[in-house]
This record gives sequence, C-alpha cells and structure tokens, in this order.
Amino acid sequence: MIYSDDEIKTAVLKKYQVDTLRKLKLLYQKNLYKVKSKKRIRNLLDKINTISAEISDEIIQINPNDPVNVEILNLTIVLLNEIRRSLEQVQNDISKIKSVLFWHIGWYLEFFRMKCSDKINTYELLDLLNIKISFLEIRDYSKRDKSLTRITQAIGDISIEFDNINELIQIEMVTGIEDIFLSDSSIIWILPTSTFDGYTFLGILQEATEENLTIDDIFIKKLMVNSRIEDTLNFWQSKNNSSVIRRIPILEEAVKAHLDGKFLLSVSALIPQIEGLLRDTNNIKTTEYNSLDSSTMQSATTSLINKWKTQNKKHNDIDENLLLEKNENLTRLLKKLPQIVGGLYQNYNSESAIKTGLYRHGICHGVQTDFGVATNSLRLILIIDRIIFFMTDDE
Repeated sequence: MIYSDDEIKTAVLKKYQVDTLRKLKLLYQKNLYKVKSKKRIRNLLDKINTISAEISDEIIQINPNDPVNVEILNLTIVLLNEIRRSLEQVQNDISKIKSVLFWHIGWYLEFFRMKCSDKINTYELLDLLNIKISFLEIRDYSKRDKSLTRITQAIGDISIEFDNINELIQIEMVTGIEDIFLSDSSIIWILPTSTFDGYTFLGILQEATEENLTIDDIFIKKLMVNSRIEDTLNFWQSKNNSSVIRRIPILEEAVKAHLDGKFLLSVSALIPQIEGLLRDTNNIKTTEYNSLDSSTMQSATTSLINKWKTQNKKHNDIDENLLLEKNENLTRLLKKLPQIVGGLYQNYNSESAIKTGLYRHGICHGVQTDFGVATNSLRLILIIDRIIFFMTDDE
C-alpha cells in the first residue's frame, strides 16, 4: 500500500510518542525516592515534557482532530507529574511498590496499561494503534524529512540519557538493597551483578514476605532461577578477558552440574576458580602465597576497583560526572567481597564446622564431604559473577 508523506510523518511522530511513553512507564515503576541522582531525572523529565509538546504540535498541524494524539499527550503529562511526585516522597520501605492508578485519563490509558507492556515492542504497539506502516518506511522517512531532524536528534539524546540513568538506578538499587536487606554480618549472600533487575527483585521480596520465605529460599527458589543462571553464564562467556576465557570450559561444566542438581560437582569445580580469578586480577604468582588471607583479599579488591575505574573513566555517550557517579556506585558492590570470600577460608574442623557449610580448605583438601547443597553452589556462582563483572577487558 502507498502512503502519503503526511501519513508516514504521523507514524514517525507517533513512534516517538510511544518510545517516550515506554520510558516513562519504566521510570514510574521504580522507587525513585531512593535514587540519589534525582536532579538528572528531573532534567530528563523536563526534556521529555518539551519534546512531547513539540511532537504533539507537529501532529496537530497534520491532523487537528487526531484523538490518539491528545490522549497520548495527556497520558505523558500525567506520567511526568506522577514521576515528579515520586521523586519527592520520603519512604523507608524499599519493598513497597505503588500501584498505577490513572483512571481519569479514560479508555486510552486503560489501553496503554494493558498493551504497553515490556513484552510488546514499539512496532507491535504501533500496529495495535492501526498504524500499519513498516519499520523501514518509518526509519527512512525520519532520515529524509529535514523538518524532523531536530526532533529525531532530541529523541535519540533522550534515549541515551534514559539508558544511562536507568543503569545508574539499577546500580543504586543493588547497593541499596544489599545495604538494607543483606547488611547483617551473618548473612552470606550477595545479589547477582551481571543480571540484576531491581524492579524484579522488589517484586520477589514482596512475594517472599507473603509466603514467609527464608533468605535462602528467596535466592534459590525465586531470584536465581535457571534462566537467570543461564544468563549469568552467557555474560561470563561474552567477557573479553583472557583469565575468564581460559576458565570458561570449567565454568560451563560447573553451571551445567548446578542446573542438573549435581552440587557436589559444581561446588568442587567452582570454589578453586574464585582463588584463581583473584590471583590473576592481582597479578600474584602461585608461589607467592598459598591462600587468600584478608590482606590479600583487600589487595585483590583494590586492584579490581582501580583497573575498573581506569578502563571505564571515559565513554563517548556519558558525561564525565555521570560516569564518575556510576563507577563510584558500582565499586561499592565490591566492599563486601573481602568479607564474603574471606569467610570461605575459615579453618575447617569437622567437630565444630557448620553442617553443610562452605569451607575452601575442607573441600579442596578432601576433608569435608557434606558441601553438596544448592545453597553453597549458588553462593559460589554469585561470588564469581561479581568478580568477573569487574574484571577489565583485555586491551
């Protein structure tokens, strides 16, 4: 079917509207009162407000009676206002999630509540709006029509800024949740690093409270399900670091054993890799020490931080202050590593040891035999995930 320039231009503008709404929906779902970078979010909201009004005006010039345009703009304004209000809230319970209640917008809001889900991409959503113009036609026209250049550039800049802020929020949620829920020195868990989704975890905490789950059950039954463990392995496999690459065959078989419920095998294979990765990170030869004592652990952690900051100090798409804030928040995730890994190196005594505990010396020297449980295997996967996440790529 042949479409007029006005029809294609309208489709381009509505695509931009839908993209913007999806970003606002994602921001609304987060507990922004806990976020430190509120000024950045407010600036982003101001940009979205300005460009949304301009897009709406452009559509009105083409079709003054377009009802969808009016509803989208109204919904955008409501979302912007709700997000601004959420930034001002003072609330201590990070596990509470607000419900979305925008009944006053009418049928179109209900449509977006039902249809604008994370499982539907932008072009599927446009199709639901009876916009049948293809992706290629929309893309080509947006490049060809010079009157759209500034709007297209503004939408692109907003998208980049949103991705950066969204990543920063996720980082802050990891550190915040660990500080609040995993701060007890007796707690042995750390959150997933490469695959963490803060909003998902808040939902899991809510379910766990309702089901009265233990912290072990939260991690094993809810958070680190098989698909997330597989995604974690995929991240390790994508890492461009020679120390990680040469360990991938071991890590692959260990993760497979874990997924198959063969925890004696997975624990036996995983626990030496923590030491190996940290030795490589700190460039310490095997002959220089026999185990990871607390001072060596601190040195290895410091080395991870310094190398990470050096490699990530510049990025073309992120301003310097945002990158500094991001890196500072990220490296906070390493503060528990010496304690967590150091705990693996407690002396093993079969008479006083915790039943099914995790003792590196007991396991590697063949003394401990009751270590083959899911808790131990998953703990090691999470520790390795945090170490590999911060290992820098080879130059």
